[in-house]
Parts: sequence; C-alpha cells; structure tokens
Amino acid sequence: MIKAQKTFTKKILISCLLLLSLITLSSCKEEEKTLNDVIAIGYIGDDIYLINSHNDSLLLEGFDLIQENIDEFMYFRKDGKYGYIDITGKEIIAPTYDKAYAIKEKKAVVVKDEIHYIIDSTGKELYKLPTNVTSNSYFSCNRLVVEKDGKFAYLIYNEDTGTFTLPGEFTFDYALPFSEGYAVVGQETIVETEAGAPGEVSVKYNYLGLDNILLFEEYLYDEATPFSSGIAKVGLFKKDVKVEAIGTTGNANTYPRYYDLMVYNFIYPTGKFVIDQETLLPLEVHYGEVASDGIINTALMKHY
Repeated sequence: MIKAQKTFTKKILISCLLLLSLITLSSCKEEEKTLNDVIAIGYIGDDIYLINSHNDSLLLEGFDLIQENIDEFMYFRKDGKYGYIDITGKEIIAPTYDKAYAIKEKKAVVVKDEIHYIIDSTGKELYKLPTNVTSNSYFSCNRLVVEKDGKFAYLIYNEDTGTFTLPGEFTFDYALPFSEGYAVVGQETIVETEAGAPGEVSVKYNYLGLDNILLFEEYLYDEATPFSSGIAKVGLFKKDVKVEAIGTTGNANTYPRYYDLMVYNFIYPTGKFVIDQETLLPLEVHYGEVASDGIINTALMKHY
C-alpha cells in the first residue's frame, strides 16, 4: 500500500513538472524580441535587421520592406501587408493595410481597399478621406498634403477639437509638407519661346504660410527647398550668366564665359534675402546647400 502511494505521488510530481515546462516554453515562444538604443537599419541579403549603438542586431523576421529612416514608429511590410513597429522593433499595429506611410505627430495615412484613412499611433481610425482624395505624405504642423484629380491642397487637423478640415479647393500643382511654418507649393506655367510662341509647361514655386497666405505675390522661382534653420534656398534659371575664369595670369583662355544656368539665392521666412557680407548684396551662387546647423555651403562656377 505504501509503495503504491509513493508511485502515485511520483507520477503527480512528474506531471506537474511537465506541465510547468510546457507553460515555460509557451511563455518563451510568445515573448517578442526587441532591441534598445536602435540607430540604424541593416540588410544581409533579403534579411532586414535593426542595429543599436552597441553593435547588437535584431532580425525582423518575415519583413520584406521597412521605412527607410529610423523614427519613433516605422511602417513595415510583411506577407504583402503593411503595419507598424516602434523603435525597439516591437509590433504596435498588425500588418493589415495595403499601404502605409510615416507616423508623424502621432498620425499616419494608411490605405485599405483603395480607401485612404488617417489613424493614430495605436491603429485607431480617426478620419476617412473621400474616395476621390488621396495622400502619400505625412503630417507636419498639423497639416497633410492631399491630392484630388492631380491637384494638391492641405488637410488641416485641429488639436483642440480633434477634427479634420478638408479644403474646399485643390489649387496647387505641387506641394510639400510644411517645414518651420512654411510649405513649398507650385503652379504650372507655360514658358514662352523667344519667338513668342507657347513653349513647355514649367512649374514655378512659392511658399505657403500656416495662415494660408503666400510669402510672395507671384510664383517666382524655378527651384525652392523647404526652410531649414530659418533659411531656404531658391533658384532662378538665367541666360548668359557670367562665369569667371581661373588660370595663369596672361593666359588667353582666362577671359570670362557666359552660360545658361541656375542661380541660387537664400531667403528668410520674411521673404528677405540673405546678404553677402562682402558685397552687401543678396548672396548669389551657382551651388548652395543649407546645413542643419545654419551653415550655408556655397560655390561659384569657374572655368579655365
């Protein structure tokens, strides 16, 4: 009798240990792998990895696409559907969409069954765009570039009421997200030939403020970049621009030449030009780049 009781107790103990092992294994399988201090995305063949500042990596299993830039939230594609992960690689929105775009200001555009929706960073649907309105952009300054019949406008989000206002008219032929309170917008114009006959269609650019007022009265520029560090680069295509020569003094080939090329200036949000401190005239260059720390790298073309 005692032997039988010991055997029964032993069986119960073994069963409990097996059950505990199964529970432990199940918990391990369900635990989602993440990575802290992520700074980059890496690729080995078709595999996509998150890489952190300690040179550790996390394989994003089954992913066939991920948002190019590292952000608080990033969209991904898996088995043909889009979803979102956070900066650690943890899935926050399951891949259920036909297309997805960057989450900015805790909102994003997603597409499902050819309808464009706006969701928050938890996946909650906030707004449904009309069937003839689309967007492949992101929110900036509570505004989103939207398109209808090849024309662009801005959907406005009101933080106080949590509501969206769709524009009554779509008037722009080109539009970028807002940056530092202004957005680059463009209008098509027909460039006349020297003989006065209609020529090619070209886009001229201006800047739209948050008050929905244009920075300049007309669409002036052939190129325009978003404001960065309080400065934007604008370009005008000019004919017969004088280009000085470099070379040995007295060389017959060192006289100036004239080219048709883009000439760049730099402007402040007031519309005023950045001034060249040597000439006290608007800074005018043939190449220029506004750096994020406010430094402008510039160059003038030379020939020899």
